[in-house]
Amino acid sequence: MATYETYELGPLWSPAWGRVDSSRSPTRFAVARPEDLLYVEVEILPNENALALYFPSQHVMEYQIGSYPPPEPFLPVPAIPSGTVLMNTPFLQYSASPEEARGLVGRVLENLDGQLCIESGIEFPTLMYLQPFGQSRWSLAPNPRTGGDWTAVWQAELLETTWDVPGVPGPLMQVRSTQDKGFEPTSFGVSPFTSFPEFRGAIFQTRLAMSMLGASGRIRGPHWPPGWPAAPPSVKSYDHAAQLGRDQQMTEVELGHLSSGHPATLETHTTRVFSQMKFTSLPFGSSIDAGIGGSDADPYAIGQTYFAAHLHQTATLTVLEPEVSFEGMDTPFRRLRLTGEVSQVDPNAAPAFWVTRGAVDVHFGLVATDREGREAPFSAPLMFLSLA
Repeated sequence: MATYETYELGPLWSPAWGRVDSSRSPTRFAVARPEDLLYVEVEILPNENALALYFPSQHVMEYQIGSYPPPEPFLPVPAIPSGTVLMNTPFLQYSASPEEARGLVGRVLENLDGQLCIESGIEFPTLMYLQPFGQSRWSLAPNPRTGGDWTAVWQAELLETTWDVPGVPGPLMQVRSTQDKGFEPTSFGVSPFTSFPEFRGAIFQTRLAMSMLGASGRIRGPHWPPGWPAAPPSVKSYDHAAQLGRDQQMTEVELGHLSSGHPATLETHTTRVFSQMKFTSLPFGSSIDAGIGGSDADPYAIGQTYFAAHLHQTATLTVLEPEVSFEGMDTPFRRLRLTGEVSQVDPNAAPAFWVTRGAVDVHFGLVATDREGREAPFSAPLMFLSLA
């Protein structure tokens, strides 16, 4: 049987409601289990006849490097900021009377493991808030998971959700909100932030485990509940995987068209890679930035070479229909045909942008056919315009 350490926290600011509410008179304490790095805050909610578990932030927002071709060894890069942007505190809430809840102190996990959770929520990825589709069951690992000379880090793993979407296997999470508090990142973060609002109400297939080191999981979608009135989003598919709060890969396929009228998709792929790098500016939040380091031996000093993980991003443009018709339009041309193939391009999260490769405009090969059937070949740079 595992042993727990408990710490009284008192009726302080409640992360679920974002304020101190003395009328609630909550009882708050922390439960720790050193063997597997468990630390979870517990709040008894007498007005709701419930007990809530609160977790630390589960996801980190990071800078991404987009380039074509891929980065070379010893790539000079600017400082790469990363930081947690907390939109909503991750929590699990269970039905429990105040008397029963107080009896759970020190035995929380044993009593709640596998029980039906009446409400829960998690920010995953950053700035997108997910809740189970229906109610949910979670494995809370009442005892440390050991295997001889190792012990696994404690995690709360999503087992199942109670509502279904035809043809979509569970567990399922639904997007409750995105970009709350008006936070609009511009210089760092995993794209496509501009597309996240379209996901409100969307359903994602979800594998998820929360831990004290961050969330590990994968979401794939979007899918929509039967009868959902939402307009089809510009994002055709979104697949996002993370381990311990750090993004590992993200693939997004966005629908749109070129400024020539040709329907197209933009597939953006972000993956975590390790590279040898040199800083060209001071890293945000480092010991140098804090004025503590700075010696020639400091691996984070400007000009020093170091190995680091970062997010590298590539994009692929696919033209769905190489020829478009201008019949009925006030133009001397009847048809416009794209010649050749344009595949890998510079990533860009803007809803409209000039297509570039290596920061140089891509000149698309085009053949225009007039109303007499004569063809006129030419080339021109084009924009990609998202349906968003």
